[in-house]
Amino acid sequence: MNDVKLQDCLRKECNRQALVKKIATVTTRSNSLNQTKENIKPVLMDGKKDSLWVTELEEIFGFPIHYTDANLQKTRRLQLLGKAWSVQTLFAILQPVFKF
Repeated sequence: MNDVKLQDCLRKECNRQALVKKIATVTTRSNSLNQTKENIKPVLMDGKKDSLWVTELEEIFGFPIHYTDANLQKTRRLQLLGKAWSVQTLFAILQPVFKF
């Protein structure tokens, strides 16, 4: 999990390029998707800066793509992911403690 880079989770068929190697903490607030102290959007698409898509966040968190679809609006899906704890996320957090 720790070696996954943002570029690995972006939709390659849409020519999306990561502007950062990894993303910072994602919370239920929409501005948490912006990165660094300069508050930049983490993706470049068609020459313009863009936010992460919900499906990309699902993959980053280790969930299957479209896992949060269930007829929810985009903002609700982002809030759900901001509260989510996947096995992969917990493993990455606890790995240094237990030295798996």
